[in-house]
Amino acid sequence: MGLRFRRSLKLAPGVRMNFSASGMGMSFGVPGARVSVGPRGVTHTAGMPGTGLSWTTTTSGRAARPRSSAAQEASTTASLALKDDGTIELRDAETDSPLPAQLVKHVLDQPKIREWLQSQCNHWNQGIEGLLSVHLDTPPPERPASYTPVAFSEAPPPAPVPRPIGLLGQVFAGRRQRIEAENATAEHAHRVAYTEWDATRSAHERAEFERARRVERAHAGEADAMQDLLGARLTEIAWPRETLVSFEVAPDGHTVMLDVDLPEIESMPTQHATPAARELRVLVKARSQTQRQREYMIHVHGICFRVIGEAFATLPSVAAVVVSAFSQRPAKATGQVEDEYLISACVERSAWERINFQRLADIDLPTCFEQFELRRKMTKSGVFSPIEPLGGVS
Repeated sequence: MGLRFRRSLKLAPGVRMNFSASGMGMSFGVPGARVSVGPRGVTHTAGMPGTGLSWTTTTSGRAARPRSSAAQEASTTASLALKDDGTIELRDAETDSPLPAQLVKHVLDQPKIREWLQSQCNHWNQGIEGLLSVHLDTPPPERPASYTPVAFSEAPPPAPVPRPIGLLGQVFAGRRQRIEAENATAEHAHRVAYTEWDATRSAHERAEFERARRVERAHAGEADAMQDLLGARLTEIAWPRETLVSFEVAPDGHTVMLDVDLPEIESMPTQHATPAARELRVLVKARSQTQRQREYMIHVHGICFRVIGEAFATLPSVAAVVVSAFSQRPAKATGQVEDEYLISACVERSAWERINFQRLADIDLPTCFEQFELRRKMTKSGVFSPIEPLGGVS
């Protein structure tokens, strides 16, 4: 079964792209995309299903002719939707009725539409690129994580400028009392705000001190501090799919055990999108089952490679890392969904240091793992059979 250890983390997809500006928009048919179209330009909002990725961009249209205010008030916002056959349907975003022919022509004449369609296909297809390249940012083991101070960036609240009493305030006691009361209220509010700011700053400084001490204790081999430091590092990584990791550091600080709850093969992309050459439409082609199996094989090894590398780079006293990765599958005997381990490897630091981290793109990941102590039953096409994982921390 999975999750054998006492520290568990959910590693969520961390990449976010968000660009905003004014302009028209429309909707794009690859699932999760939308574009709004209006007189000032095209605003594009798109998402990659299953990844948490989303982005918004804006391109301006051609210079609009001067309009009357009545014409501006009557302007229409259009939505474009990609139908199952890859064609794009244009409709009025408010009434959901077909667009007038002149507005359809305006949308199709936008000079950036085809460029945008290509960019959205690129974003769509980058989902698989991220899954296949998760190992490329693995740090080399000779660069242990160090403490980098984070400055407290919040400025203190500005002191209020007292309202002057003035000549009238000197003459009329009631006016003077009102001004003095306003000044006293502003001064009190500033003292309260400054006290809160100072408490926040002090808490930040304490947290930074504890973080520095944690790094120092982790590098000295204290197991609890090592677990905290490794957990913090793993959650900082932008993972392409939600991934669960459970881990434990041996009491002597020399071994790290990691259990990885893998994304399912069903989460691998099933389609590839390309813009049509002569039409304003998108061609969506299915990826074969064999292709998806091979890509899943690379992704499984890439995740394991990355967490091994992060453990060695974060914790310089660690001499060995044991990683075991599992997936949920229906058991053939009962049909019940159970955890099945697909790969388990024990990696010594000396073997890990032989890897050329300057040329990670040249590594064949399944072959790379064969130099370590390895348990894996896998066909050349990437079909895994369940295994018994290597033992836990003693």
